[in-house]
Amino acid sequence: MFLVNDGDMALEPAMVLNALGRSLKEHFRSVNGVVFFTVNETANVPYYHPAARLWMQLDVDNRPPVDGAFLDRIRAAWFSHLASIMGEPVGAISFAGRNGVGVDNVKMSNSKTMRLQL
Repeated sequence: MFLVNDGDMALEPAMVLNALGRSLKEHFRSVNGVVFFTVNETANVPYYHPAARLWMQLDVDNRPPVDGAFLDRIRAAWFSHLASIMGEPVGAISFAGRNGVGVDNVKMSNSKTMRLQL
């Protein structure tokens, strides 16, 4: 499942991934993984580019994982496409794993970025 945050600054990534993990644990058995990403919203992570887009992969416990190479190709193509629209490289933060491990310090930012109409 691909889920995009395009404007909701109140939902921090860790909260979203936690809610998804809990919801998918008992329901929607056909979903093996989730990619949560941002288009127009950026996030702040300590010691990282302050205006980076997110790409977070979540495997659902007790289900076969989605092929990592497949997701890597989609991610690379997405950020390449985004960079071609913006005319410059796009800062990106990627997290992958079970239960959103490592995302607790990611906070949505209020930085002014170019709004893309896709």
